[in-house]
Parts: sequence; structure tokens; C-alpha cells
Amino acid sequence: MDLISSTSIPVNRKSARLLAILNEEESRTFFPCGLDAASGGIPWELKQVLPENCTNLEDLIREYQPTVIIGAWSTPLLPEVDGQSPAPYYCHVCGSVRKQVPRTMIEKGMIVTNWGNTVAAIVAETALMLALASLRNLTHHFYAIHLEDAWRRETPIPAESLYGARIGIHGFGLIGQELSSLLKPFGVRTFAYDPYQDESVFKAKGVSTESSLEELFSSSDVLFECCALTDKTHGIVSRSLLESMPNGALFVNVARGKLVDQSALTERVANGFLRAGLDVFDNEPLAGDSLLRGERNLVATPHIGGNTADARVKAGRLALANIKRFLNGEELTSTVSPEQFDMMT
Repeated sequence: MDLISSTSIPVNRKSARLLAILNEEESRTFFPCGLDAASGGIPWELKQVLPENCTNLEDLIREYQPTVIIGAWSTPLLPEVDGQSPAPYYCHVCGSVRKQVPRTMIEKGMIVTNWGNTVAAIVAETALMLALASLRNLTHHFYAIHLEDAWRRETPIPAESLYGARIGIHGFGLIGQELSSLLKPFGVRTFAYDPYQDESVFKAKGVSTESSLEELFSSSDVLFECCALTDKTHGIVSRSLLESMPNGALFVNVARGKLVDQSALTERVANGFLRAGLDVFDNEPLAGDSLLRGERNLVATPHIGGNTADARVKAGRLALANIKRFLNGEELTSTVSPEQFDMMT
């Protein structure tokens, strides 16, 4: 977990001002007990503003001079104020901060944190759910029961089990590691490819490695896409990789849609060569005329892999803990560096 010291940041902690720019749903779900009751004895002044009321955000910041800004998905892009960052510390309760913080602010020294590792296990759980639902043909059964006034298809499609399957994991960061642990009770044979990960991490998880993506894709019964999106990985899951997968194999993506040649994936799924479990797409929301809409070989969720009620509460607690650390001059966790910013979408 990344740590950064806040002791070098000049802050008057006796008169700390918190500016929360959250919509009502974000405030309620991330901080169910309310931010005004969360100080835990630390003397802070709190101002809460709805994003839709931030038409003059620069003037608001100049007048209020916040010590900490708390934001989430709905928070607008933070402006520089008189050539300076809007606050010494921006505490983001969600993941990517690209739509809230210019990279230059981080480069100039503003501390930025996000929900860090709190959702990795939740996203891994979503990946497992998509895999199980796909292997058991959940979408086919949904159509039959709810839309076709049927019980089973006249020509049933054999379901498959995850037990004993050969698993491929592309990208072995926190989500990939959590996923490998969730898969262990199924007695699977797990292989992974991540050229940026240390070999000791694979060994600690009991996961074998493949020397190339080609080997990983061509030999996997179920392929989990967990790779981070960067300029180098954009479109890395090519048509040739998808075509190399065994007929009837399953492709699960809980990372980013732009990692994948969406046209090739759509064709392979629509033609019955692959099954897919997708939480992410190259364009979101999915276009109304996309061939994936209504596709029976697809189990889909609308990019909600890490978005559960308990995950939000946990992320809110992390945010509050970091704010208290900051105001006490202690080390913060889950900080966002310029390099990490570049990997966000």
C-alpha cells in the first residue's frame, strides 16, 4: 500500500476546513453516519456542496480556502486558484481521479488519495460471478423463463463447471491476486501473464506463469482479463488472441473495455465460438444497436464490478482515516502518483 507523509505540507490543523463536493447518493452511501459526525474529536469545519451548485467553484474555493477537498464520481474537475492547487489534499472516495484532478496538480505536490485496495476483492468476486453465470448459460435460461414462456430450451446447451478448468489470468495485480485465491476451492489449474509483476507474487499465490499472451489465451478454458489500461495495453487483446482461444472457451473482462478489440470479440461471441462475461465495454454505455445487446452467449453487468454497498462504506472509512492522518501529520495510504494517474481511465 502506497504511503506518503503529510508532515511536510504546511497546514493549520487547528482550523482545518473540509469541503465535500458530493451528490446526495454519494454522501449517503459512502458516509452513512454523516461527515459532520465523523471528526472523532479533530476540530474541523465542514462545508458540503452539491456538484450541481458548483458553477463558480473557483470563487467558492477562494472564499472558503479548504484544507481538504472530498470528492467522488460526481465531483467536477478541480480548478487552479490563483495559480495554485485548490487545496493541499484531495481525498477521492472512488477510484480514478482523471475527471476530478489535472495531472499537473499532483506533479506540483498536491496530495491525492483514492479508495486504493478496498475494492480489489469485490471486483474479483464479480469476475467469479460472471464466470459461473456464463458457464451455466444464465442468459439462455433467463430468456427461456422470462421472455419465451418456456422452462428449458428444446435443445439444451450443456452447462459447464468451473471445477478442474484451466484458468488464464491476464494481469496479476491486486484484482488478479484476489481472484486466484477465490478460484482455489474449485481445484482449477491457474496460469497468469504479467511481465511487470515480480515472480515471488505468483509463487506466493501458487500460480504458474506463461511466457506470452499467445500461450495464455490459446490454452485457457476460462480467460480473466484483469490488466491495467495504459497506452501500451490499449487494444492488447487482439483479434488473433481471441481467435486462438479454444472453441466454447469463456472470456471474462472486469478490467477495461478498451483493452479488447471489441469488434472481434462481438463477432466471436455472436458466432458461438466464445462465451463472454463482461462488466466493461469499449464504449459505455453500450450502444443501443450493439450486437452484444440481447446476445445469449453473454452475461453482462454495466461496469459495477466494485460498486457494492459494503465496498462504499469501507471506502468511506478509508477516506476518513486518511483525512485524520493528514490533519495529524501522519502517513497516508492509497496515494495517487503521476504514474498511477496515467494508468487510470
